[in-house]
Amino acid sequence: MTTTRTAYLLAAIRDHHGPITTKQAQQILATSPFSSHRNSARKALRTLTRTGHLTTDDSTSHRTYLVVSDAPTTTPPTRTGSPGSHA
Repeated sequence: MTTTRTAYLLAAIRDHHGPITTKQAQQILATSPFSSHRNSARKALRTLTRTGHLTTDDSTSHRTYLVVSDAPTTTPPTRTGSPGSHA
């Protein structure tokens, strides 16, 4: 079975359990049989994001990526009070 760069990177990111940067992805790819250039890491991260495996976090000065199952979820606000009451 042939493993692609993106499949290899996704497996490594899942093992990492936490946010990952492009630099970290590049370091992961450096231990693989695939190209480990920064642009290759960026392309693989973009592909994984576009296909729904990763989500991005741009809340800091450095973009990080999270596996979708590890991404924080937001819950809708709960409504307080009884139905029909105006608080």
